[in-house]
Amino acid sequence: MNPTYAYETIAAISDEGIINGHDGKFSPNDNLTRGQMAAVLNRAFTLSGSDSIGFKDVEEDYIFYNDIQSIASANISTGYSEDNTFRPGESTTRAQFSVFCARALHDKFKEEPADTPSITYFDERIEEAEESIEMTMYEQWEQEFYDNEPKAPFEELKDTFLAYYTEDITTNRWKAFYEEELDNWGPELAQAMPYRSMENTHFTERTDDKVVIGGTEPENELNGQETYYEYILVKQDGDWYIDEFSGTPQ
Repeated sequence: MNPTYAYETIAAISDEGIINGHDGKFSPNDNLTRGQMAAVLNRAFTLSGSDSIGFKDVEEDYIFYNDIQSIASANISTGYSEDNTFRPGESTTRAQFSVFCARALHDKFKEEPADTPSITYFDERIEEAEESIEMTMYEQWEQEFYDNEPKAPFEELKDTFLAYYTEDITTNRWKAFYEEELDNWGPELAQAMPYRSMENTHFTERTDDKVVIGGTEPENELNGQETYYEYILVKQDGDWYIDEFSGTPQ
């Protein structure tokens, strides 16, 4: 294809810094990858989405990471929900680019976003849960360790857990921890609740009634190695409760 007919348009978007080309060449007949498409849309429409979307195939050091975050947060492209990927290296079809442009121009073309709070809400919710539960259990540990008095039965504390955690994780995880492991933890109890020390928390899954939030706890004196965690929260009776969390050493 002879690009002469598009010279003025190419010059205009180049002057605006929307597409910069490479090594002094515009390469008008090359395909546009999905990562490049994200950069073009972000520059053209000056997007300002604030949520962090954790696509499995987009690392933070990827050249178009911020652009992809912007268009995903603005609900212009939601990625591939079946495997939580964005596939930034794949080519963008003319049809896809048309859809993305339409969404950037008019909200009516956007898919309905998941009806969930922002990542900040979940950060605060989980941190409050862990602070409350840690203090509750630490007081019981002190009573047993220092005062030589038996700690209260778990059933007396259960409602404190149920304010933040589902019945399932409360019964199957925290009850066992409280009754069997708390005696050996004491001052190191915070190690069982890593969220407050995690970095780069982000959604890895997000629906109307379930979210999965990932983040990394850096290496410290207690854990001995960097660990990636995921927290699952579910919506019940209008509020969000922690249903599970697990860590993978890096």
